[in-house]
Amino acid sequence: MGAQATAGTIIKRILLGMVICVLCVVLFAVAYFSYIEHKYSDGSNITKFLVGSSGSVLDDNDHINDIYIESEQQIEIISVFYQKFNEFSAIADIDLGIGYLTNVQVTLKVPILGSRQTDVKWDYCYSQKKYYADLKDEESVRKNNTEFEYKVEPTFTGRDIMNYIGVYDAYYVMQMGVTSITNTYDSFEYSVLWKYQNDAQIHQNWVRAEFDYANQQWVLKEPTAKMDNLLFSLSKMAGSFEIDTEYNQNDIVYIDLEGAEIEE
Repeated sequence: MGAQATAGTIIKRILLGMVICVLCVVLFAVAYFSYIEHKYSDGSNITKFLVGSSGSVLDDNDHINDIYIESEQQIEIISVFYQKFNEFSAIADIDLGIGYLTNVQVTLKVPILGSRQTDVKWDYCYSQKKYYADLKDEESVRKNNTEFEYKVEPTFTGRDIMNYIGVYDAYYVMQMGVTSITNTYDSFEYSVLWKYQNDAQIHQNWVRAEFDYANQQWVLKEPTAKMDNLLFSLSKMAGSFEIDTEYNQNDIVYIDLEGAEIEE
C-alpha cells in the first residue's frame, strides 16, 4: 500500500513538473515574440534582412519590375505590420536606379534563436498567399498603389521632337504623345500626327527616347517599336483630325505612363 502511494506521488510530481515546464515554455515564447515584435516594429532593424533579396513587383501601370536589393540605401521602410511569430509585412520605397518604386509590399521572416535564415517575398499578398502579379486579374484583391517615379524626368518639347523628325517648315499638330514604353521605363517612343499648313496629307512619325545611364540623361534616337496606344488607334480609326489648339511646341510633352503600351 505504501509503495503504491509513493508511486502515485512520484507520478503527480512528474506531471506537475511537466505542466510547469510547458508553462515556462509558453511564457518564454510569449515574452520572446513580444520582444521580436517590439524590436522590428519601427522598421529600422528590418532593412538589413532585405539586402541580397530579389523579386518582381507589379506596379499600377502593369509593369512587372525585376528588383535586386544590393544595399540598405536602396530601401526606405514606410510602415511595418506584425503578422505572427517572426513574420512581418512592410511597405517600402525602392531605388531602381532610373527611378523609384513607391509603396511596395514585402513580407519576411526575421531570424530567431540564433538562426541566420530569412524568408523574403516582394510584392506578396499575405492574405491570399500569392504574388500580386498572379492576382492582377482578380478584382476582389486590393493592392497598395505601387507607383513609378523618374529620378531624371524627360524634358523634350514638341519642337525637339519635330526637329528630330526633320520638320522645320510651318506645320499643324493633330496629336502628340508617348505611345509605347519598355517594361524597365528606360526607353519609350513619342508619336505625332501632323501636316504641313498648305497640305491636306496627314503624316505620322515616331521618335524614340532612351536613357543614357553613363551620362544620366535622355537622348532622342530612331524609332524601333512604332506602336499606337488606344488614343492614337481611335483617332486613326475615326479618320478625321482636328488641329490641336492647345499644342505649344515649346511645352514639354507629357508622358502618360498608364496610357502607353508596354513593348515586348
